[in-house]
Amino acid sequence: MNNNYMYPNYQGNSMRVMPNSRASQLQNPYSDSILSHYLGKKASFYLTFNDSNEWRDTIFKGTIQDTNSDYTIISDDTTNKPILMWNKFIDYIIFD
Repeated sequence: MNNNYMYPNYQGNSMRVMPNSRASQLQNPYSDSILSHYLGKKASFYLTFNDSNEWRDTIFKGTIQDTNSDYTIISDDTTNKPILMWNKFIDYIIFD
Protein backbone atom coordinates (compact mmCIF):
# COMPACT_ATOMS: atom_id res chain seq x y z
CA MET A 1 0.00 0.00 0.00
CA ASN A 2 1.32 3.41 -0.93
CA ASN A 3 1.09 5.80 2.01
CA ASN A 4 2.64 8.69 0.06
CA TYR A 5 -0.52 9.43 -1.95
CA MET A 6 -1.89 12.91 -1.35
CA TYR A 7 -5.69 13.03 -1.40
CA PRO A 8 -7.19 16.02 -3.18
CA ASN A 9 -9.03 18.58 -1.11
CA TYR A 10 -12.64 17.43 -1.46
CA GLN A 11 -15.16 20.24 -1.09
CA GLY A 12 -18.30 18.12 -1.54
CA ASN A 13 -21.02 18.56 -4.08
CA SER A 14 -21.01 22.10 -5.42
CA MET A 15 -24.45 21.76 -7.05
CA ARG A 16 -27.13 23.57 -5.07
CA VAL A 17 -30.76 22.52 -5.39
CA MET A 18 -33.80 24.37 -4.20
CA PRO A 19 -35.69 22.18 -1.67
CA ASN A 20 -39.00 22.05 -3.57
CA SER A 21 -37.57 21.91 -7.07
CA ARG A 22 -38.14 19.11 -9.57
CA ALA A 23 -34.41 18.21 -9.39
CA SER A 24 -34.65 17.45 -5.67
CA GLN A 25 -37.54 15.06 -6.35
CA LEU A 26 -35.49 13.16 -8.95
CA GLN A 27 -32.50 12.64 -6.67
CA ASN A 28 -34.20 9.79 -4.75
CA PRO A 29 -34.07 6.75 -7.06
CA TYR A 30 -36.20 4.51 -4.83
CA SER A 31 -39.54 3.22 -6.02
CA ASP A 32 -41.33 4.88 -3.09
CA SER A 33 -40.56 8.30 -4.51
CA ILE A 34 -42.16 7.25 -7.79
CA LEU A 35 -45.11 5.44 -6.21
CA SER A 36 -45.85 8.29 -3.81
CA HIS A 37 -47.03 10.32 -6.82
CA TYR A 38 -49.62 7.60 -7.53
CA LEU A 39 -51.28 7.33 -4.10
CA GLY A 40 -54.98 6.65 -4.58
CA LYS A 41 -54.46 5.33 -8.13
CA LYS A 42 -55.21 1.80 -9.33
CA ALA A 43 -52.33 -0.43 -10.40
CA SER A 44 -51.38 -4.04 -11.10
CA PHE A 45 -48.27 -5.31 -9.29
CA TYR A 46 -46.36 -8.25 -10.75
CA LEU A 47 -44.29 -10.09 -8.17
CA THR A 48 -41.99 -13.13 -8.28
CA PHE A 49 -41.23 -15.35 -5.29
CA ASN A 50 -38.43 -17.66 -6.45
CA ASP A 51 -38.54 -20.01 -3.45
CA SER A 52 -42.27 -20.75 -3.67
CA ASN A 53 -43.97 -23.03 -6.17
CA GLU A 54 -47.45 -21.88 -5.14
CA TRP A 55 -46.74 -18.12 -5.24
CA ARG A 56 -43.97 -18.10 -7.88
CA ASP A 57 -45.53 -15.47 -10.19
CA THR A 58 -48.31 -13.44 -8.62
CA ILE A 59 -50.36 -10.43 -9.68
CA PHE A 60 -51.95 -8.10 -7.12
CA LYS A 61 -54.41 -5.45 -8.29
CA GLY A 62 -55.66 -2.58 -6.20
CA THR A 63 -55.47 1.03 -5.14
CA ILE A 64 -52.15 2.29 -3.76
CA GLN A 65 -52.61 3.32 -0.12
CA ASP A 66 -49.06 3.82 1.22
CA THR A 67 -45.48 3.25 0.15
CA ASN A 68 -41.89 3.65 1.33
CA SER A 69 -38.50 2.23 0.34
CA ASP A 70 -39.29 -1.23 1.82
CA TYR A 71 -42.96 -1.93 1.20
CA THR A 72 -46.11 -0.86 -0.59
CA ILE A 73 -49.66 -1.24 0.72
CA ILE A 74 -52.59 -1.52 -1.68
CA SER A 75 -56.29 -2.02 -1.08
CA ASP A 76 -57.71 -4.96 -3.06
CA ASP A 77 -60.51 -3.60 -5.24
CA THR A 78 -62.73 -6.69 -4.92
CA THR A 79 -62.41 -7.42 -1.18
CA ASN A 80 -61.23 -4.03 0.18
CA LYS A 81 -58.61 -5.93 2.19
CA PRO A 82 -55.17 -4.33 2.54
CA ILE A 83 -52.23 -6.12 0.90
CA LEU A 84 -48.67 -5.50 2.11
CA MET A 85 -46.00 -6.18 -0.52
CA TRP A 86 -42.24 -6.05 0.01
CA ASN A 87 -40.79 -3.94 -2.80
CA LYS A 88 -37.87 -6.30 -3.36
CA PHE A 89 -40.29 -8.85 -4.86
CA ILE A 90 -41.98 -6.43 -7.28
CA ASP A 91 -40.89 -7.06 -10.88
CA TYR A 92 -42.94 -4.31 -12.51
CA ILE A 93 -46.10 -2.25 -12.12
CA ILE A 94 -48.80 -1.31 -14.62
CA PHE A 95 -50.88 1.73 -13.70
CA ASP A 96 -54.53 1.76 -14.78
